[in-house]
Amino acid sequence: MLLLVLGTMWRDNIAAQAAAHAEREQQAAVARAEQEREREAWERSPEGRAAARERKVAEERARQRQAMAEWQQGRQAEINAIEDRGVRAFQAGDYREAMRWFKISATEHGNVQANVLVGACYTEMNNPTEAMRWLRRGAELGCSSAQYGYAIRRWNVYRSGGNPMSPQNREHFRVATYWMQQAHNQGVREATEKLQEWVRIEQTEALQGMEDAVRDMNRASDMLRGRRP
Repeated sequence: MLLLVLGTMWRDNIAAQAAAHAEREQQAAVARAEQEREREAWERSPEGRAAARERKVAEERARQRQAMAEWQQGRQAEINAIEDRGVRAFQAGDYREAMRWFKISATEHGNVQANVLVGACYTEMNNPTEAMRWLRRGAELGCSSAQYGYAIRRWNVYRSGGNPMSPQNREHFRVATYWMQQAHNQGVREATEKLQEWVRIEQTEALQGMEDAVRDMNRASDMLRGRRP
């Protein structure tokens, strides 16, 4: 008798649990259906359609960014391979072959740093004019190392050009300081140091020039008075 009662209670408990579970499932289904109706109503509304358009635009932009990142990764790998060939040729002393690869990198792949490497090849080949031209090209494209290197070369021309106050040499000075300033603006520490050094040199020479001018004027005055200089 006891076993019969216990069995009946166990079956009743199982049935109650099953009924409760079925009720919960039904309530969840009703809630999901209600949410679906609300979602469909929202999507049909002006606000919902606008949100859908924005979501599609965002998804398309994300796909474009991913495609661009993959393209840039492949492009960078190609650039690195080209530069590696150029560097190996340069280290072997084959400057023409090195220059060929560096020019491909600079002109076909837009690698501004490669302009400096082309300039280095021309320097090794004793062609300072072309070296200057490629450094200037890199400087104009925004390469800080090209700006620094080009400024140094123009400064050296200025300092070796005789009269520092001649119009031609003043132009060399103007160009040198301009490009060194551009390199400084891009955070090149050596450019900051060079600008400070050049300012000191110019100030010292300007002061020396004033002293020489005063000395020459005094000599001229003495000569007019019949004195020996």
